[in-house]
Amino acid sequence: MNVLISWSNDRSERIASALRDWLPMVVPAARPWVSSHDIPKGRRWSQELAAQLKESQFAVLVVLQDNQDSPWLNFEAGAISKWIEVANVAPLLFEMTPSDLRGPIAQFQATVFTRDDMLKLTETLSKAVSGSQDLLALRRSFDFTWDTLQQRITAILNAERQSTAIGVATTKEPKSDTTLWIHDDRRAILEQIGTSERNFQSVEEITTGTGMRRAKVEHVLSELNKAGYVS
Repeated sequence: MNVLISWSNDRSERIASALRDWLPMVVPAARPWVSSHDIPKGRRWSQELAAQLKESQFAVLVVLQDNQDSPWLNFEAGAISKWIEVANVAPLLFEMTPSDLRGPIAQFQATVFTRDDMLKLTETLSKAVSGSQDLLALRRSFDFTWDTLQQRITAILNAERQSTAIGVATTKEPKSDTTLWIHDDRRAILEQIGTSERNFQSVEEITTGTGMRRAKVEHVLSELNKAGYVS
């Protein structure tokens, strides 16, 4: 049975991907559906989403402080509630509590990403998608896989905090003993990073955005790192 996992923004998409990989190991009857993975190339996303809503028995909304006001997430929540019983729509909260929820999402019974709450969610989900609950088998699978999921989610959340720290570093003056003259190449790279989402970009993105050769980008990044402008 289909389980729709809804997300909005890069971090929640990575979390949705982790849940997509993990869920069938605990609830074998569940077939998680995440738009970024499960819409074939060339298909109309609106039609695929509409079809998925009709076929899904359960929906999980990946909610964080920085995406709960997303028009898209709230749109999906409203659309989902028209097709799926309200009892089977679960906002899954990361780094926040149910009291933090606002807007349309707040109407649903929320789950906090903790071991106990996630176990309750999987038990409810198992009953919704299969009509029965083998709680002993489910709990064994949950216990066996929980640490792996928790570590993966923690890594995603920590990576966001680290990228924020990188953005802060780009705005600070370098130490006096490592002062670096900002010529055009270095300025272009700093501006490319500073104007991007979360002040973070890969080498490939910087190379494309600045039009420089990769080797040059790597060399300039090394200089900027030593001078304290980026990390």
